[in-house]
Amino acid sequence: MCKAVQLFPFLLLFLVLIRPGHAATLGTVTTVVGSVSDIILDESRRRLYLVNSNANRLEVYSLANPIRLINTIPTDSLPLTAAMSPDQKFLYVAAHNASSLNIVDLDLLAVVNRASLPARPEGVGVGNDGRVLITTIGTGVGNSQNTLLIYDPNDNGAIDTVVVVPPAPAIPPGAPPAGRAFLSNRSQLTASADGNYIIGVNIPNNNQRVVFVYEVASATVLRSRIVNNISEVLAVSPDGKKFMSGLTLFDTETLEVLAQQNLANAPYPIQPGTNFNTLQNQGGSVFTPDGGALLSAFNIAPGQNPAARPNISQLMLNDPDNLLIRLAYQMPENLVGKMVMTRDGATIYAISESGFVSIPIGAASRSPIIDLAQSVLHLASDQCGVTADIRKSTVAVTNTGTGRFSASAQVLQLNPTGPGGLGGAGGAGGGQIGGGIVIVLPPTIPG
Repeated sequence: MCKAVQLFPFLLLFLVLIRPGHAATLGTVTTVVGSVSDIILDESRRRLYLVNSNANRLEVYSLANPIRLINTIPTDSLPLTAAMSPDQKFLYVAAHNASSLNIVDLDLLAVVNRASLPARPEGVGVGNDGRVLITTIGTGVGNSQNTLLIYDPNDNGAIDTVVVVPPAPAIPPGAPPAGRAFLSNRSQLTASADGNYIIGVNIPNNNQRVVFVYEVASATVLRSRIVNNISEVLAVSPDGKKFMSGLTLFDTETLEVLAQQNLANAPYPIQPGTNFNTLQNQGGSVFTPDGGALLSAFNIAPGQNPAARPNISQLMLNDPDNLLIRLAYQMPENLVGKMVMTRDGATIYAISESGFVSIPIGAASRSPIIDLAQSVLHLASDQCGVTADIRKSTVAVTNTGTGRFSASAQVLQLNPTGPGGLGGAGGAGGGQIGGGIVIVLPPTIPG
């Protein structure tokens, strides 16, 4: 005789294992000897410029097929970041240890001038007026002086100081995590597409980050805000109305937080009990040229002690307004930080573990792309057979791309308890998805 039972429905999530016929990943790795701390795209010349900090040089790569190194340009000690002039004639390179700004002529491929700075620089950005904004680690008491400088190439290279309250000065670069120089930098600047604004982030200590908006026309910092759990990796939308700093999406006008990247927004499971790792906030993002999507890759390795090796191998396609994750592409290796995209949206170039990755995102549809009719199923079982009709189910798996693949499904029982996740229950860096899974207890069924 059947005894009374309680039914404990659970969620069945499909871990789709893609096995394409021709390739398992999207993108090609170019290895760089040294350490890449910045990447700049020059479409007019079909070049990439890489700042190689350890080698004290700027590396020039031709984007012709195949991509190859065509020149190296020696710089002053410890170059960190670079930015191109609006007329695309010059590249400005911040050399931290030398307290200098190196001016590179992009036709001659040589340093043609050096500007001596009153403080060691970290970030550099150029507005539409051609003037160069530079963040530094500051000087004087509390490093409160010379934290933000302007180099004016139209005024005999004059150096002016921008009075700012806060943003606090950035601290000097730290030891590169896992040898990745880009992650050692504590300040970044990125100009909007029209050059009217420059977005900045400074890390004044190990626990705080300061984001700020600089207006080029008035040469003033319009607003700033102290925010935790962000990184120095920046991406600005094409219209300049919002920007990403690490995992967080900001409104440029108000610095209000619009959204945060969260695995609760993913249509597929990553790993039970994990979310994006804010303790090792690594990765970056880039907006598509039309502003219709955001492509990002962030660390999904679980937070633990000792720290797990970062996992930044999935390039996610997100809604640019709420960071909803639509799908993801598997990368050939971990992406480290900054990404740049061609004007036609066809290719992304991203700093990676061993150099940089060229991602033909415009041709992604030529690879297999998995689409599930359902990503969550409700199954139940009891010894009396009352729920026999929902003991199993079938999900249609289709390929919206091209090529061949095989797929398998795996039952994933998620624990409804445990640490919370960024944007969900419990806050940043935790585990459960968007506040947890509700376990339904139906009435007792007599046998």
